[in-house]
Amino acid sequence: MKTMYTTVSKQSDKEADAHILQSYKDVYACKDDLADSRASCKAGVTISGDFIPCSTYTRTPEWTYRNEEDIAVALSAIPDDLETHIMVELEYYELIVEKLEYGVSIAQNPPSKPPESSSSPSTDSNGNTWGVHSEGFSGLMDKAKPSKCSPATAQAKIEQQRKQQLMDSASATSCTIPSLESEIVRINTILDSSSFKKILGVSKATLKRMVKVQADIEEIKKKWSDEGPKKSYVNFQGGDRIASLLFSMQQVR
Repeated sequence: MKTMYTTVSKQSDKEADAHILQSYKDVYACKDDLADSRASCKAGVTISGDFIPCSTYTRTPEWTYRNEEDIAVALSAIPDDLETHIMVELEYYELIVEKLEYGVSIAQNPPSKPPESSSSPSTDSNGNTWGVHSEGFSGLMDKAKPSKCSPATAQAKIEQQRKQQLMDSASATSCTIPSLESEIVRINTILDSSSFKKILGVSKATLKRMVKVQADIEEIKKKWSDEGPKKSYVNFQGGDRIASLLFSMQQVR
C-alpha cells in the first residue's frame, strides 16, 4: 500500500503512513469499499480503539530490573480484543488477496479489452466515479488527500487539541499504572485461548496466499517487460479497484 501511495500518488512517507492509518480506521469502522463483503461488518462487530501497529507487539522495552513499569505499560497497549482486531484485518486481507489472485489469472491470459462485470459498480461507496490517469490507482489515491483548514477551522482545531491535552493530563493523575505481573497474566490468557490459536492458523494460510500472489505478480511484470510490441486497448470505462488494476496491467502489456 505504501509503495502505491508514494509512487502513484507521489505522497511523502509521512503522508503515506497517514493514508494507511486512515485506511485501517475505515476498515475497523466498516466504511471502506469492501465492507459489504465482510462477515464482521454484517454482524456488527465492533473494535475498541484505533489501528494498532506491529511495533506495539514487537518493540517492547528491553528488560532491566529498573523498568518493570515501562514493560507493563507497553503490554497494556495490547487490547483485550486482540483476536477481534486480527479477525477483522484478516477478512480484509483475504478479500484483497482474492481480488489480486483473480487479477493474476486474467493477467496471465489477458482479454482483448478491459474486463467488464455486472457486479462491478461504476462508483465507489461515496458515489464518486473510479478514475484512472497514467496508472490504474491514481484516481483512488487523489480523492483521499485531506482538505486545507480555513483560518477559523484551524483555530477551532487548535483549541480542540488543547482541551484534549488538558483532559488527558487530568485523567493521568487519577489512573493507576498496571503491574507487570497482572499484564503478563492478561496477555498469556489471550494468547493461550483456543480461538486465538485458531485464528493464527488462518493468518498463516492467508500469508501463504499473499506470498504466492506476490511472486506471481513479479513473474508477470518480468515477462511483460521482456516481451515484444505493446498492445493497445480501449479507454477505461470505470469499475471497481480490480477492474482499475487489470486495466493498468493490460496497458503495460
